[in-house]
Amino acid sequence: MSDENKRAPGQFRSRLEQALNESWYGNRRWTRKLRPLSGLYKTAARLNKPNRKDVYTSPLPVIVVGNITVGGAGKTPLVIYLCELLQANGWRPAVLSRGYKSNIEQYPHMVGSNDNASSVGDEPFMLSRRLGIPVCIDAQRSRGARLLLARQLCDVIVCDDGLQHYKLDRDIEIAVLDGQRMLGNGLCLPAGPLREPARRLASVDFVVCNGEPAHEELDIDAVMQLTVQSIVNIKSGERVSLDNFVDMNAGAPLHALAAIGNPSRFFSLLEQLDLVFDRRVFPDHHKFALSDLSFGDNNSLIMTEKDAVKCTAIATDKCWYVQISAQLPKDFDSRFIDRLATLCKGPATGNATAGGKSERVSKQ
Repeated sequence: MSDENKRAPGQFRSRLEQALNESWYGNRRWTRKLRPLSGLYKTAARLNKPNRKDVYTSPLPVIVVGNITVGGAGKTPLVIYLCELLQANGWRPAVLSRGYKSNIEQYPHMVGSNDNASSVGDEPFMLSRRLGIPVCIDAQRSRGARLLLARQLCDVIVCDDGLQHYKLDRDIEIAVLDGQRMLGNGLCLPAGPLREPARRLASVDFVVCNGEPAHEELDIDAVMQLTVQSIVNIKSGERVSLDNFVDMNAGAPLHALAAIGNPSRFFSLLEQLDLVFDRRVFPDHHKFALSDLSFGDNNSLIMTEKDAVKCTAIATDKCWYVQISAQLPKDFDSRFIDRLATLCKGPATGNATAGGKSERVSKQ
């Protein structure tokens, strides 16, 4: 099979995702004709919620970082930020993830040194490598939470996504919104991008907006800004500043690719950095082949950190990724830590149960 034929399914999915996003978030309105199906979707989602007896309540505090829209909103940078904030305040966090597109024989699974992005999923692998803390993957998140508790690996669990996974109870819910896209046309799937109606935001503890909100009718608790830490060579691990990276490329146009939920956000970041580049978009969580990284010249290729972890084995010395960090107001930090303190006795001092809950707040 030729490279062109191999790319065809991915290209079709990319075009479909682009068409949906243009309708949900832009001026095209063809998906509004699907509004009757949105009603069926909301009914099915409501009926699919588990009975209280089927919900697992962990003795450890559970923090869920998710969104009510499909596609990328900035959850993973916020998860990294929260884990580092928790560590700075004496907690021992672990991350619990679905492990989307993972390929493991038995779940739950702790991400380890023998894993890679193909085996455990790109986001869990990136989080494990970036944070150096326990990362557990399991689509049945309650089962993963039980494993973290049994092995005493942490005193607080941070769920990367899972706002709609109601079989695991949670103490703090944080919903992330894309400041550019917000809630799009405000309709539920498939007519719009919402997994749950907009009123769901009123029940979460914090609403964090990734970038300044495009409009102000929603109640936002904090605005998250993403800043560039460094540009990292995928093959060698060399880290350079943005200025040095620009000098190294001597004004030559770059190639940029993205296989994330909202590629335009990454490309906008590169434009804000005054980089000159052409772009190539792949479906979210795309599995890269060597041909995807080939552009027929020797110019540098730049991508996201989440994409980079899937390219380690095939990257050349011209392949780089942008390492970003989230910045939130100090007021959010204190409110978040105070909120956790009202629910729990405090960070564990000797074992995983020492920071147990003093109060349970159900999000059902």
